[in-house]
Amino acid sequence: MDREIKETTASISSWLVGALLLLVSLAAFFSYLYRLGDLQPVPRFDPAFNGMDALRVVRRGTTPLFFPANGGREPLFLYLQALAIQALGVNSFSLRLPGALAGALTVPLMLGFARSLLAEEEKPLSSWVPAWASLALALSVWTVSQTREGLRASILPLISVGLMWLFLVGWRRVSLLHLAAAGALLGLSAYT
Repeated sequence: MDREIKETTASISSWLVGALLLLVSLAAFFSYLYRLGDLQPVPRFDPAFNGMDALRVVRRGTTPLFFPANGGREPLFLYLQALAIQALGVNSFSLRLPGALAGALTVPLMLGFARSLLAEEEKPLSSWVPAWASLALALSVWTVSQTREGLRASILPLISVGLMWLFLVGWRRVSLLHLAAAGALLGLSAYT
């Protein structure tokens, strides 16, 4: 009898965690992408410099490893903006989309990383802490505002969380493939 109650409680708890995870991911995509093109019609300061360089990449076909204007900038985010400009045209939405998508994708990635990190802990802790951590990331004012603005720093959390997750899995499983992927992300982080 007690075993059936525990299994039923675990099943309900598992279902609630799954529903919360889905809601957190939906909240993240909503908060990061809602009316993204309506923020300010014209980006200013750093996003404007990024947009001008991304436009140069699209129009001139140049692909430098470093952009020296505005104190110098790394190329990965600018290349993602250039892809968005090619696909969606020159507008503020396409300049902000790579950062917003990176922020929204970081939330489920954080969830997976936190679950892996706490996999050896007791069940309530290993289920609920990752859900709440990803919810906090999804609704964090700083994270949402920085990624929606179209700043190149918005891609670094995505790469960092992915790197830590791959390293953790590679370390625990002694998997050279996961460790190599973590190393590749570490190398890629130099371009963010």
